[in-house]
Amino acid sequence: MSGEVREGDDIELVNAAGELCLSEKGADQLKWLTVGSNFCEVDPDLMTLFNPTFSKILDYAGNVVGFAESDTQDLAQGVALEIWADVSGADLCDDPNAEQSFAYFLIPWVVGGTVGDWTIENAGLTTTVNSRTRRNSKWGVGPYDVMLNGPVLTPGPGPMLLPVGPREHRRVFVTTVPPPEVSEGAQPLSNPDGPEFTAIEGATPLTTSVTTAETGCSVNWGDGSAPAALTAATPLSHAYAAAGTYHVAVYKTATPALVTVETTEVPWP
Repeated sequence: MSGEVREGDDIELVNAAGELCLSEKGADQLKWLTVGSNFCEVDPDLMTLFNPTFSKILDYAGNVVGFAESDTQDLAQGVALEIWADVSGADLCDDPNAEQSFAYFLIPWVVGGTVGDWTIENAGLTTTVNSRTRRNSKWGVGPYDVMLNGPVLTPGPGPMLLPVGPREHRRVFVTTVPPPEVSEGAQPLSNPDGPEFTAIEGATPLTTSVTTAETGCSVNWGDGSAPAALTAATPLSHAYAAAGTYHVAVYKTATPALVTVETTEVPWP
């Protein structure tokens, strides 16, 4: 990450004797951060997240096996980057709730991904994606547990206590909440304001039943089937055609962005 800075204007006045009578300089201002991301193992889904104008290349089974670069950028969409780095020599003895200390980096809005230079040779190939930050990210306190908060005596992992401001490009702080477990490939994300629901095993091993107490919701079963409307407090079942892991999403029908996602494995263990 490197900062692109607009230097403040110089203001000078010289008197009749050629001497400075006023010499001031305006404040420098950060325009954006230039972000270079280097990947050893390239996930095509990740590339299309950085630049939504890139097209996914699918194989016969519908798996994402590559990407096609376009000559445009989408500056309205993008990604957020969260990075945990180990802090060496940190003394945690003063906090009985701490387990390990990390430096947490948040870049809430990164846009305009372009692929860096490639050299095809008898050597390892790394891929660089060059992007930049934008402000007004609307990240707020974030949807993930990144720091201890809650009751003073027994705090637990939770979102940030201070929302990201409209002019912020980056935030860094020390946290004792570890990063989430590594997951395979791209994963669907829940909105913190999404509806609460319960998913349980249905009448048969390949069936999942979903119940929510909220009104005006729909469910996407995660297997390519059509979404179905949910009636509050009424269980709705769905039979999967094959065993596997599915991402069940319940969302407000009028505002699909308010979604909650849970991972379901069928047959149920």
